[in-house]
Amino acid sequence: MKIIDSHVHLNLEQFDNDREEVFKRIEEKLDFVVNIGFDLESSEKSVEYANKYPFIYAVIGFHPDEIERYNDEAEKKLEELSKNPKVLAIGEIGLDYHWMTRPKEEQWNIFRKQLELARRVNKPVVIHTREAMEDTVNILNEFPDIKGILHCYPGSVETAKRMIDRFYLGIGGVLTFKNAKKLVDVVKDIPIEHLVIETDCPYMAPTPYRGQRNEPIYTEEVAKKIAEVKNMSYEDVVRITNENKENLLDKISATTLKKLLKGTNWIKNEFGNIQLEAGKTNNFGELVGFYFALNCAKTLKYNVISGDSRLVIDYWSLGRFHESSLELDTINYINKVILLRKEFENNKGIVKHISGDINPADLGFHK
Repeated sequence: MKIIDSHVHLNLEQFDNDREEVFKRIEEKLDFVVNIGFDLESSEKSVEYANKYPFIYAVIGFHPDEIERYNDEAEKKLEELSKNPKVLAIGEIGLDYHWMTRPKEEQWNIFRKQLELARRVNKPVVIHTREAMEDTVNILNEFPDIKGILHCYPGSVETAKRMIDRFYLGIGGVLTFKNAKKLVDVVKDIPIEHLVIETDCPYMAPTPYRGQRNEPIYTEEVAKKIAEVKNMSYEDVVRITNENKENLLDKISATTLKKLLKGTNWIKNEFGNIQLEAGKTNNFGELVGFYFALNCAKTLKYNVISGDSRLVIDYWSLGRFHESSLELDTINYINKVILLRKEFENNKGIVKHISGDINPADLGFHK
């Protein structure tokens, strides 16, 4: 399985001499990367890359060191850029008290403005925080509906436990450094379901490349170290951290899609629905469809899901299944669906089982 790198800066000058070669290595060895903006120009460049390359997605926003040029016009341009379907989040935004290029009060103000922007365009956020964790957490707590990634997580285990209900922790090359005891403790104590892998390239290359230019293919070293710290297989680390990013960014990776749709054909039927060819669907496909529908309903703020798969709706997603008779992939999806369904119904969502002969849609979601 190929890794997803959730935080790269491929537009920086360190890649000017061989950028296309770096892109080729990404296409060959990774699933996809997320190129992060830090001001308006870099955000526009991220979107340009995302439009050109299928394996690059974009995040747009102003880094706290770059907020001097943040104004109403820049915010309007960011909001327009956010309409692009390959823009996954607003970021990297936050607070930086190390360099202190702008006063704290100004950083707080622009941080809040960009969180408001994320709320308005219904996107998650990518957070930069350096020597400012307490203030970062306090401001994020003003926006309890906002989710995202705490990039290059610098905090304690205790702070992580307070934040992982809404934020994934970005883990990069620092984990491989000899003096990374605090981060090792975080990775050891926090469930892997709350971690994502990143490079922050061209910065912070992992051992054994420390001191060199970092690049996305070095995520492999981070995944190996996470596997070592958590006593897990490398393959499980990659699979779970990929799923974490896919869940957060409302995206199914190309690799996952190819695996799920292998050997199937689909059509757009007379009702305007995507329909798998007759005889090609199966219980696992219906389960994945229900998982997709739950995520769509959550994102689109719909409150009714209907489907005609009795096995999935009336049994599996209610926890009624026998593990011994199912494959691991199916069990993993069932467990994710159970949690999503509980969350959906706790928020007054309704799941209906309908007869397939009275509704042509296998799954539907409605306001």
